[in-house]
Amino acid sequence: MTPYEPFLKFAIIPLVAWVVFAIAQRIEHNWWRSTARQGAGFVWVSSTVLLILSLPTGSIDISYLGPFLILCLVPMIPIFGFRVASKIRSAWIKIPVRIVSSLLDVLTVPIFSMVCLVEALSKRNLPIYSPDGKYLLLVHFVGQGALGDDYADVSVRRAWMPIATTVHSGIGGIYKIQYPEARWLESSDLLIRYREPQEKKGGRQVCKNNIRGLKVVCENLAVVENK
Repeated sequence: MTPYEPFLKFAIIPLVAWVVFAIAQRIEHNWWRSTARQGAGFVWVSSTVLLILSLPTGSIDISYLGPFLILCLVPMIPIFGFRVASKIRSAWIKIPVRIVSSLLDVLTVPIFSMVCLVEALSKRNLPIYSPDGKYLLLVHFVGQGALGDDYADVSVRRAWMPIATTVHSGIGGIYKIQYPEARWLESSDLLIRYREPQEKKGGRQVCKNNIRGLKVVCENLAVVENK
């Protein structure tokens, strides 16, 4: 898989959402037209933002879109509440709703911005297909910088499913030595080699032995290197 292939495949999503957004203008019924345009516009903008944020990370996958859409909904809810409040006639209800919506926006926007920054500073390996092409292996690293240890997440999804399942999460290495190591042994066998943190903080590694009909072999690198 070339470095550009994941981005080209993912770019189909905002393109299709933009087409739906444009076509929805032709719907005669006001409610259906407004709902279709708002839904398509939300997916269009959100997927485009995720695509742009993922460019420095090295890769992208459709399984990352669902959680990001949920994240984008967080600052949208107070905005929606503020718009609904404008239709309320009673000032005793309208003013408190607008105040609460404004306060929630003040809280959620910085959190959303911080998560977007973390997303842009993370690193992803290119997806690895299983030998039979039925599964994809995804490795996602999140750097903590001076705040603490870096973390890694290894997940697997079926080639036709947009949802991935985590098989390993814990301490990771991004720069000098990249770990955990993850690779296919066979079409249904996956090997994950990880490292335990040097200091007993940040939790232990979580590695599942079986998932989605796959056998996962989890090995501690320290034990393997000492053999």
